[in-house]
Amino acid sequence: MTSPFGSARGARCRVALALAGGAALVPLGGALLVFVVANGATVSALALASLPVLVVLLCFLAPRVRRRHRRRVLLGTLALFLLDAAVVGERLVRPPPGVAAVRYCEDGDCTRAPPLLSRLVDEDETARAGLGFASMLGFIRGAEERALGALLESSYGELRASPRFKGSPNAALVGASSGSTRALAWVPPGRRAVIRASLPGATPGDC
Repeated sequence: MTSPFGSARGARCRVALALAGGAALVPLGGALLVFVVANGATVSALALASLPVLVVLLCFLAPRVRRRHRRRVLLGTLALFLLDAAVVGERLVRPPPGVAAVRYCEDGDCTRAPPLLSRLVDEDETARAGLGFASMLGFIRGAEERALGALLESSYGELRASPRFKGSPNAALVGASSGSTRALAWVPPGRRAVIRASLPGATPGDC
């Protein structure tokens, strides 16, 4: 049986896949470069690195390898999918702190779960990547960049050392989607609830 990728139609499919893959690799590669330079080889960086590899496997290798070798490419793709699923699963199931320092609130309701995106990447990694991106664009340089980097490491080092902040949502990604008022509200030490009056448009009381 002739492979669909060996016909004229298959040639057009290969060209279309290559164009789509190239278009996807540009932003993915740029994001990966900034993230890895800023954070090093973290779990999030490895998961992010698997995305361009998946694009290469599916858009460039799979259509061109011989039929008897295509199974190996598909097995490699499946392994990367499983790696990403394991990373995402670990981030989603890790338990929140017993007495959290902050609580996610949406439209004044502090009982909802935070958005999925805010639970996938740690906030300090996002902040480092943002600082690195600003440096690459030339917005900050020299002493200013070093001072901000030192402040970032000091501040997030203290947060990571505190059990009350373990598993907290990523504040930088909480408001990534529009449509409602989202915020991380502070839970004062010794309390187990947010002061409701501190939230925009909320009535006095605890939540």
